[in-house]
Amino acid sequence: MDDDRSDIIIHDTPSKLSELPSQFHTKSRLISALEAGKSRDAKEICGKFDINQFDDEICRAIVRRNDYSCPKFARHTWTTDFIQYCMENATGYNWFKVMQKELQTQEMVDVILNSSISDIEHTRVELISYDLAVKAFRYQTSSYGDNQFSYRKYVPKHYLEDFQLQTGLP
Repeated sequence: MDDDRSDIIIHDTPSKLSELPSQFHTKSRLISALEAGKSRDAKEICGKFDINQFDDEICRAIVRRNDYSCPKFARHTWTTDFIQYCMENATGYNWFKVMQKELQTQEMVDVILNSSISDIEHTRVELISYDLAVKAFRYQTSSYGDNQFSYRKYVPKHYLEDFQLQTGLP
């Protein structure tokens, strides 16, 4: 096994990176595997590696993939610059679920929840605006039998109490 053969393996089968001998586990190969393995989940590609040891560049490559199940990055990864990178370069907001809630800002929450109200369950309650609360309250999936899903449980209680006080309705 040599570097050229390792690179060919990573290009053809990115999920095999963890099966290569450890001397071929390089940062550049991991990034190449993440970029080449679009049909694979990032967790499958980098699952045997310590995510807490990933640097900013590797985490950015993972975020660019926009996998549904973004791995939970180390606390030190979540800098203002990294979060701004995620907001500007990710094609979706799947990283939002794994970011520490205390790093959320009002501007970020407004953009993300206006794009997808489903992320309300990962949002700090005090950052949910009245308009987003109304959107969440009104949202309900199509019904299939008795299975309906609603985001009403994520609406801050004070909005519901204010509504009841103003209208007298339950």
